[in-house]
Amino acid sequence: MFVDGICCPSEVPIIKRLLEPLPGVRVVSVNVSGRQTIVEHDRALTPPQTLVNTLNDAQLGASIQQEGSQAQVALSRLPPWPTALSGCLFGVSLLHHLARLSSVPSWVAGLEYLSLGTILIGMPTIAKRALSSARVYVLDVNMLMSLAVVGAMAMADFQEAAAVVLLFNMSQWLESLASERARQTLSYISGLKPETAQTVAGAQVLADTIQVGDILQVRPGSQIAVDGVVVSGSSAVDESSLTGEARPVHKGTDDLLSSGTINCGSGCIVMKATQISEQSAAVKLNRLMQDAACSRSSMEEAVDKFARVYTPIMLLSAVLFMTIPWMVTDTEKAWELFHLALVLLVIACPCALVISTPITYVCAMSRAAALGVLVKGGKHLGALAHTTTVAFDKTGTLTEAVFSMTAFEPLPSASLTRIQLLSLIA
Repeated sequence: MFVDGICCPSEVPIIKRLLEPLPGVRVVSVNVSGRQTIVEHDRALTPPQTLVNTLNDAQLGASIQQEGSQAQVALSRLPPWPTALSGCLFGVSLLHHLARLSSVPSWVAGLEYLSLGTILIGMPTIAKRALSSARVYVLDVNMLMSLAVVGAMAMADFQEAAAVVLLFNMSQWLESLASERARQTLSYISGLKPETAQTVAGAQVLADTIQVGDILQVRPGSQIAVDGVVVSGSSAVDESSLTGEARPVHKGTDDLLSSGTINCGSGCIVMKATQISEQSAAVKLNRLMQDAACSRSSMEEAVDKFARVYTPIMLLSAVLFMTIPWMVTDTEKAWELFHLALVLLVIACPCALVISTPITYVCAMSRAAALGVLVKGGKHLGALAHTTTVAFDKTGTLTEAVFSMTAFEPLPSASLTRIQLLSLIA
């Protein structure tokens, strides 16, 4: 499933607590950077639409995504219209400070209340997610922001409350852009799976309808749709997308073919399918990348453990700042510390910390995959920091399998001159 409401790892326990109790659900894996949730479940007990509805009831914006596909989410350089509108209202409300000038009309002071529009537009989504988190006993950033806004409103400091709402929604939008760019780098892997194939009669068929034993033809320049074996014909096949080998591999009768590779030669190949589309090499590679993105490195686990302890401590500290001063000091000082407690709730948000780690790993793994290197998870990527020696397979990794003469020196005992030897080599 594609879950648009995932902004950072704080949503992971919410999703798991919502889905794991459902009948037939065995495993729930969440890819934060890709905003994907993979669920292994018994469809007879819990249909996929039930999973989607459960997440949507918690305002997480889930939708079913077919395996091997990528949800298309438009990237915009402009924030969503509610965020843009609330930003405009907040900007205009700041003009109320001009009322301090004697030359400015008195009605300008009333512009301060436009900040209430910012709160009304941006707060409902935050509040709904906070309530959804509270129902499953999870303390997340939405709860922290909601408490900060309610506190600022209680102090009649409408502009500060509006600033919290606006900045939080802007940060959510920026996080979505970063996550979307990281996720779209995986589209290279998804693009390896062909959508169609060609029968020997020349008819186009969907790759998903191909059965084991079907006879197909692969014309020059065409992509191989499913794994198979060559029945007749021969040609060169570019397997660099799967193996990283730059030099095309010659394929003839009885040679194996892998889906996602390309017939880059001049010959036409007739092949017999040995796997269906969902069991072919390109789909397996895409599945490996999804599993790698869902796996968690030791660094990610450490950051999440820290955030689980850190967030309640910050909330408790804010509550103590809000309550104890009223018992031990004067009212003016108590209000000052109440304001500091609200500031603490805002700056204590751990989102930037917990989202930075998975995005970094996914970007690195996606970039490596685009270059032909498959990293099986964040743990393995993190191990490179402690690597001292690396052994490479030379051809296709360190070299391009394109040979050229860089130097020529005849032996002193040679009976022919340098020019004569060069003419023979040419």
